[in-house]
Amino acid sequence: SSEISSNITGIPGAYAENISLSNIIINNYYKGSPEDAQIKVKENDTGYPTPKMFGDILPASGFFVRHVRNISFNNIQVHAKAGNYCPVFVFNDVQKATIAQTIITSVNENIELLSKDKESGQIEIK
Repeated sequence: SSEISSNITGIPGAYAENISLSNIIINNYYKGSPEDAQIKVKENDTGYPTPKMFGDILPASGFFVRHVRNISFNNIQVHAKAGNYCPVFVFNDVQKATIAQTIITSVNENIELLSKDKESGQIEIK
């Protein structure tokens, strides 16, 4: 369980590629407000990668994904705290992604599966 989502990130011009994640359960106890869901995450390609290198809050309740090509998520369960408005997946500059068999458990009916920017493309939801 965590109050910050997972992040999978490359850097501009150097994509993280060919990633497959399966059979994952996430319990997110952070109460992500509507404002948190709109956070624009700044680039940070200095230093050793750490979970909080982009700040204490990411705009996703499950996975924040940036500068990634060819990624698949299969059989992902996300249990979000009541009142969490952050989408399960946030994609920034993601190409060729598949999301399959994802289960969202939340009291909040407004939680979205995916939020993506205009640089993201070829996203398939099964």
